[in-house]
Amino acid sequence: MLPVQLGAGTTVVKLNFQGLSGSPLRAEPHCLLAGEVAKARPEAPEPPHGAAWGLTLDWLRLVDEELAQRDMRVLIAIDEVERLQDGIAEGWASTDFLDFVRAAGDVLRRIRLLLVSAYPIPRLGPHWPDRLISALSREITYLQPEEARELICHPAPGFPEIYPEGSVDHLISQTRCHPYLIQLVCDELCYRLNEKQRLHAVHEDMQAAIDAAFGKTSLFDELWRQHNEPEQKWLRTLAAEPQPVARPNETLRSLTPTHFVEDAGSQYQVAVPMFAAWIRDKKGS
Repeated sequence: MLPVQLGAGTTVVKLNFQGLSGSPLRAEPHCLLAGEVAKARPEAPEPPHGAAWGLTLDWLRLVDEELAQRDMRVLIAIDEVERLQDGIAEGWASTDFLDFVRAAGDVLRRIRLLLVSAYPIPRLGPHWPDRLISALSREITYLQPEEARELICHPAPGFPEIYPEGSVDHLISQTRCHPYLIQLVCDELCYRLNEKQRLHAVHEDMQAAIDAAFGKTSLFDELWRQHNEPEQKWLRTLAAEPQPVARPNETLRSLTPTHFVEDAGSQYQVAVPMFAAWIRDKKGS
């Protein structure tokens, strides 16, 4: 959707660090970035092949000047940037790329970087907020109930009425309006109806779609790995039963900003019932 939203004046360059560990340039991800920019802007000079990120930044300055002459812009969107942290922890990457990102943000005017991660910046490690101190952070969280209802009932023009009475409210409740989970369950439901050659679901279809969604995503595993052992212990406790906590300790307070644990006023609970059910099933013992 980025090219549609930004218009013809902005070239969107997309990278995904999911497979960074298998790249021959995994220790120099700035070179990967330069290669993708060069593909998107073939009129630019050939990018440097050296390992020093300063050379790549100098090259990007030339591209930046060319963009200014054409009144154009480039947005470099990097998904799953947390995989770089894996490399830092395992020793095959360094924090140099973070220095490069900060320097690029300081000197480039027509080129911007968008880093996308499942983790808040402070959870990636102390060197991330230290180096990205001037970065703007934007959090993508739950939909509002009316937005979730629109996504479920009207994902495309002319989408038919397929849901049994009360099932939309049930899905909203079980997903806590998490956009990915909503789309995952609805996709499973549509697949089930197509397989059975029916246009209308019954309540059993909706529950079957929710159950199937648990085995079709790595989201819950990823969320679980985001938390340390004391946090996981709290997640197990809250998934088993919401807890009244008059004086939450530091660990419980650290869970609240993740939005997967919430203070419901009189008690703490796992915010997404589907995630709580997964914890009980997979991690309860």
